[in-house]
Amino acid sequence: MGEKVKLGIVGPGIIWHKVHKEILKKLSKHYQIAAFSSRSEKSREKAASEFPCAKTYDDYKKLIKSDTVDAVVVLTPIMLNAPVAIYALKSGKDVYVEKPMAVSLRDADKILELEKSTGLNIYVLEQIVYSKAWNKLKKIIRSGEIGEIVMYDKLSHGLLAHGA
Repeated sequence: MGEKVKLGIVGPGIIWHKVHKEILKKLSKHYQIAAFSSRSEKSREKAASEFPCAKTYDDYKKLIKSDTVDAVVVLTPIMLNAPVAIYALKSGKDVYVEKPMAVSLRDADKILELEKSTGLNIYVLEQIVYSKAWNKLKKIIRSGEIGEIVMYDKLSHGLLAHGA
């Protein structure tokens, strides 16, 4: 991977502060937080104080249309995930969206159709893989405490290849 992917964060609320901010700090060799969008002035001010080099927007459409970002991280209330993701894909941006990506099958299909027709990518984020509970579970399984495990399956991916 060459240059850092410049990310625009749409909806820097609870899930941003509790999960994604720390994860992206750990991945700072690959990602740069370039912009934030929030309807809340308080959220924009907090983002600007924590990431002074990032631009802030009061409208996600302005963030998405800007040349400031390569890809968009959608951390909005669930009802807004699909509309923001669809707008971003239509605007030529890859999308990382907190699950669920849509509240209807129609919207989910539209997102997948746009991904295919544009050649862009939609990544649905599930942050449970970063939980300390996984390490605890691994210890319990290896200890034999719960008996012989017949099957255990966990799939997680590493760094997502932007634009691949």
